[in-house]
Amino acid sequence: MNGGVHGYPPPMSEAAPSSGHDLSELVVVANRLPVQRVGEEWQTSPGGLVRAMLGVLTGRQGAWVGWTGEISDDESESASDLTTGAGELHDLDGVELVSVPLSQGDFEQYYERISNGALWPLFHDAIRSSNFDGDSWAVYREVNARFAAAAARAAAPGATVWIHDYHLLLVPSMLRALRADISIGFFLHIPFPPQELFMRMPWRDEMIDGMLGADLLGFQRRGGADNFIALAKRLAGAEAAERDPEILRLDDGRMVQVGTFPISIDTAEFAAISGAPHMAEAVAEIRHRLGDPTTVLLGVDRLDYTKGIDLRLASFGALLRSRAESDPATMPDAEPDAKPDVVLVQIAVPGREGVESYVEERETVEQLVGEVNGEHAAIGYPAVHYIRRGLSLEALIPLYAAADVMLVTPRRDGMNLVAKEFVASRRDDTGVLILSEFAGAADELTDAVIVNPHDPDAVQLAMEQALAMPADEIARRMASMRRVVAEHDVHAWARQFLGRLVAASIAHRPGPWLIGVDVDGTLAPIVTHPDDAAMAPGAIETLVALNSIDDVTVVVVSGRPMVDLRDRFGIPADIAAFGSHGAESSFDSGPSPDRTDHEAHELASAEEVLITGVEQLPGAWIEHKPFAVALHVRQADQVTSPVVLAELAARLGASPSFTVHVGHQVLEVAVRSTSKVHAFGSFRERLGSTTAVFIGDDASDERVFRSLVGGDVSVKVGPGSSVAKHRLDGPADVVALLATLTSAIASQGRGEG
Repeated sequence: MNGGVHGYPPPMSEAAPSSGHDLSELVVVANRLPVQRVGEEWQTSPGGLVRAMLGVLTGRQGAWVGWTGEISDDESESASDLTTGAGELHDLDGVELVSVPLSQGDFEQYYERISNGALWPLFHDAIRSSNFDGDSWAVYREVNARFAAAAARAAAPGATVWIHDYHLLLVPSMLRALRADISIGFFLHIPFPPQELFMRMPWRDEMIDGMLGADLLGFQRRGGADNFIALAKRLAGAEAAERDPEILRLDDGRMVQVGTFPISIDTAEFAAISGAPHMAEAVAEIRHRLGDPTTVLLGVDRLDYTKGIDLRLASFGALLRSRAESDPATMPDAEPDAKPDVVLVQIAVPGREGVESYVEERETVEQLVGEVNGEHAAIGYPAVHYIRRGLSLEALIPLYAAADVMLVTPRRDGMNLVAKEFVASRRDDTGVLILSEFAGAADELTDAVIVNPHDPDAVQLAMEQALAMPADEIARRMASMRRVVAEHDVHAWARQFLGRLVAASIAHRPGPWLIGVDVDGTLAPIVTHPDDAAMAPGAIETLVALNSIDDVTVVVVSGRPMVDLRDRFGIPADIAAFGSHGAESSFDSGPSPDRTDHEAHELASAEEVLITGVEQLPGAWIEHKPFAVALHVRQADQVTSPVVLAELAARLGASPSFTVHVGHQVLEVAVRSTSKVHAFGSFRERLGSTTAVFIGDDASDERVFRSLVGGDVSVKVGPGSSVAKHRLDGPADVVALLATLTSAIASQGRGEG
């Protein structure tokens, strides 16, 4: 990759990939690039989603396709148009940025009139009327084609492309037409409407067909996924698979998976900032500047009619009137010097102010702020502190920590990450979250005070409940929500989606399938000593279920001796296995299980050499296998170990008697000239499998990855550089992948063997 920002791609007919190292194995496609101009320089955009996506792309020869946010007068915009004070825009830690330019007309018609004037209101329960303009839809279609062409040119053969959100609903099918070889995922960040609303859309057939170009479609909530499935059946003639209603079969035989993937935040980042030494002082300062009230209520929203800020303000005004009627002493003019008892801080971040409905919402909100303050404020003590601008994360988290009650009451929302941000910031398990039942977060944060925001009496009662809630109940509720957010952060969300997409990619390839898996680091977590290793929960059951499907053969290929695979890990006899890097086999036609005298002599010779490594590296130790001997250095000095291993590998590799395997903190010397590549390849040839899949984590697995061809699938487990097409974080993700793959292949109508 050259680190630059590419310009507008050639026409779609020229969009096929060219050979070269610039092509990317993983491509993210979104309306905006993960950069924004600050002064004369380009900087990484804030936000957990950007950080998560960049983290996923980094190290995978990844690319991000999107718009810069600036209007282009020239559709031949090139890398030189995106510069920093020091020259060309950096590639963001190795992630290639691919710019799709928008003209003023594109912005007005694709972005404002269709994306935000037609789709946004319709997908949010038609809270406002949609603008259905045919000319603007033609521009939306043309801009989507540009994004598809840019993604097609950026993607390497067999790559994965992940498309995001309602701006790009047509891109999946357009990209599918250009590149049948790639895996396509699509995630919708906003709600997906019910049939009766979606059917208002003049271009409804085209939109559903566009989305069905993906292999996997992700939604925030179960209801959104169900709505889409119903419309795909109604408008595109899709049929749900008998074994799995989330898998749709299309007329052309393609299978499309539909799933629910609630997005989250980078909880570690929020925990770190909220735990900074100065945080207590910052919180005390905020409350003092508010007049040291008894209770602080907080709202943080984009200034958008879907967020229900106006409903919230009206309910807050009613709360203050009710409190004044029940206790006149709380009225601000009862005592001229009285400090406020309850205040509301409302952050309203401007956006989309070129759309008329957003201007109307701003006017309504600001009028309500004035009315509440006019009725309930005292001189120097407003009841509502209204801030119409965005705040940095460093300024926002102290506000989260200072609030006693967080109000997240949108009329309709895909997720609403503010709710999760508030929870992640409450390190002391204090604070009450009032949450709209129409926000996706309500599915997970069930210990919030759940409310119908359309019912002003219910919102007022929720506020009163929060003000009166006992401290022990507050702590119990918040601790529960913090656990949920910590366990399901944005990185877990990305892993879950990409894992499902890998499974969809495999299932959609032609069978019969051969699924090869390593053990240590793949099915079993890496441990300090090999004798302590154990399979990840559910691994054996999942292997058995996958292997039971017609046209699927599972084979375990490991450096472990066969006795370990069968006895220590419990891999059953009906699952094929190669041990000792292929020197041992579970087949009658495999290598001889007996070691010859000559092999025993050679092993003793190799061990003598490895003993010198033990002498140089305190903590290193030797493991004996039927046809190999291994030097483990996981407990030895990690600075010296690589040097010693390299020297020993070179020394032993010079002998034709030995096959040397260098892995993660281990050097293995075998006396039979075998390898995982040979074992897996010969087994595939024996079976005649059309699609081969191999999942592994070690250097020996990389050689298997390189041997795969055509439509085969390679999956790297864990960190580090790799030639694999896909990546998973650890054994738990491997088990989840295999379970999803079992369901996906079985749902194609193949019976169990």
